[in-house]
Amino acid sequence: MKELPKEIKETIDNSKTEIVTSPPELVPYDISFTPYPSEEVASDPDTLRAYNEQANERTPKWLDLWFVYKKPTRNKLGGSITLNHDVDDVTYGDAFLRTNIMKRSKGMMEGFNYLPNKGIWNIYGKGESQATIESILTRDLRAWGVYENNTVNRVRLYILRMMFDRSLGNKSPFDTARPELVAFKNGTYNILTDELQPHNPNNYLLTYHNYNINPDINECPATDHLMKKMFGDASITLKEYIGYMFYHSYSKFNKAVFLHGTGGNGKSTFINHVLKNVIGDDNNSAIPPDQMGGKQNRFNTAELFRKEVNMVADIDDEYIENTAILKNLTGGDSINAEFKGITGFHFRNYAKLLFSANSLPKFKDDTDGFASRLITIDTISPNTRNEPNGHPEWWNDIDMNKIKKEAPIFAVNCMQLFSKVIKRNAFTIPRSVQISTNKWKDDNDKFKQFISDCFEFTNDDTNGEKAVYIHDAWVKYARGNGYSDKMSISTIANKLEKYGIYKKKSRNGNGISDTANPVSRFMGIRVITDNGYD
Repeated sequence: MKELPKEIKETIDNSKTEIVTSPPELVPYDISFTPYPSEEVASDPDTLRAYNEQANERTPKWLDLWFVYKKPTRNKLGGSITLNHDVDDVTYGDAFLRTNIMKRSKGMMEGFNYLPNKGIWNIYGKGESQATIESILTRDLRAWGVYENNTVNRVRLYILRMMFDRSLGNKSPFDTARPELVAFKNGTYNILTDELQPHNPNNYLLTYHNYNINPDINECPATDHLMKKMFGDASITLKEYIGYMFYHSYSKFNKAVFLHGTGGNGKSTFINHVLKNVIGDDNNSAIPPDQMGGKQNRFNTAELFRKEVNMVADIDDEYIENTAILKNLTGGDSINAEFKGITGFHFRNYAKLLFSANSLPKFKDDTDGFASRLITIDTISPNTRNEPNGHPEWWNDIDMNKIKKEAPIFAVNCMQLFSKVIKRNAFTIPRSVQISTNKWKDDNDKFKQFISDCFEFTNDDTNGEKAVYIHDAWVKYARGNGYSDKMSISTIANKLEKYGIYKKKSRNGNGISDTANPVSRFMGIRVITDNGYD
């Protein structure tokens, strides 16, 4: 085989012009600018074959180009040389998916792609995967000078079909991801083992934190000083809960935290710091509790998808009718959600709920099951605003610049504290948190207030009070306080049993026989007739 002349090799090499980024060994160029071989080279099959091979060394495997020589006709002095090319759809599509890791599953037909620099996956919205693929293909083909709409369509269809992973089944792979893994700039941290490991697409993580961490560095004195001044001994509970935010599941604890204190005492400043510098802007939502659930708020729940915390400062103290969604969000159940213009979907919420309030809200649900989910932390700092009766000097020994720099260290500290919570299966609950939480539960227990305001206990009285009188008293009390009066006698009986009051059949009431037949009476309790709700 004849050697390619040196000048031909140099001409090919010099014709390469960088247009877009491509694999390191290749520099995209418009192949229409490939120098044509001389007729002397083209007319010899061996040298032409070598010339074509040399040219294809500078193109990707999916793009084949070759020159064809046609001998001169009688009317022409020289032959003709034409440039041809071919795009191999399969080879191109496979190369595309090696560079761009994309998948689809039965439960997520729009697809999702892996971001190797972050160690997380991105979930495509409606039509986004197709648009992304077409954009990349178009830019790639155009850079090589071989763009054709038909080529884009063929390769796109091949890629979309190959993206489908039957092994993922009907469920989202993100619902079964290991909740203890957290993606940071320099790797993936394991909360349970306190180890940092390389990013891995098989972890199926969705949230990313744009800073480096070091598990061996966990002391943050400036932040600890702020928290001690603001929350006292309850700061340990709050730090543990912030660590829980990085744990992507509610499987361990069904808890929501409310920060309570007077206005202007720095709660919002602290919350904004945690949101922006520790958790990150992309990993939080801000839906108030009274705007969760219900048809009028059906789009709000979707805002919690892929978030680590739903954190709202200075919520209203309004009565919250619907608490079912709060129980669902903290229960690890599958939640139905909907974005505007997109078909509804299901997801398991792992966004922890943290709210702050000057005055705590009232809930409709006063059951133990709901109350046990709540933790209340009182702030001990005064009004720190620069206003009459304010104490702006409170901030004099607080260095917010140091606190911001400590954010990665604070994150490590909180996650390590939460790891201990998992091991002992309980948050640290100081007495101040117990008192604050129990007081709120008592204040929110409408039935307990009803008992206190409308009844007196008569342990030595065996006559009892008619069940219907008790029910009538509840209806008047509820209406008088703006509560729903819907509560059956059987429900009232169940609640009274907690106070040692039981229902039984009796003919006597208030010391006299007021009926020939026995009726249901609650023993050991009497309605106060002058309670103000008659």
